[in-house]
Amino acid sequence: MNWTPILIGIAIICYTFVARTLLLHGVNIYSMITEPRCRNWKNVSTVSRDLCIAVALVTIGTVALCYI
Repeated sequence: MNWTPILIGIAIICYTFVARTLLLHGVNIYSMITEPRCRNWKNVSTVSRDLCIAVALVTIGTVALCYI
């Protein structure tokens, strides 16, 4: 069985979710900078949690591509 298409698919899915997360939370970070009412611990914890998830997904996608 050829694992190459499966690994490429895993990498594409991971990188797609990372791109979505970075775009979404880039807007949140910008709004926290420009609007003082958006600066609260809930926003900060949500952004930091999702950026950690993005790093994990990038790692998974990169490992999948390294096995090709």
